[in-house]
Amino acid sequence: MGKKDIVLVEKGEIASGESAHAAGLVTQFATSQTMLKFRMYSIELYSELGLFDHVGSLRVASTRESLKDLERSVSRAKALGLECEVIGADEAVKHIPQITSKELYGG
Repeated sequence: MGKKDIVLVEKGEIASGESAHAAGLVTQFATSQTMLKFRMYSIELYSELGLFDHVGSLRVASTRESLKDLERSVSRAKALGLECEVIGADEAVKHIPQITSKELYGG
């Protein structure tokens, strides 16, 4: 595949711990600029390795403060080139019907 010297760190035997059970969710979204850049690079690398599905993720706000934090984080992420957006509660329910708009702030 073109990549060499890849290291998997495991406390016990390889794939005996969490790495064997991980769902594989790798988010690019982060509150700090440094972590955001690192995660964006990681996604790029994983994509080059192959067998990596981009499925997206949804973060929800349940308070006014958490919505403001989310809006600030989205603004910073967009400035660095991450494709993301703030959507309303009704739109979130369309993506995940198990939640209701009354559980979300901004609904």
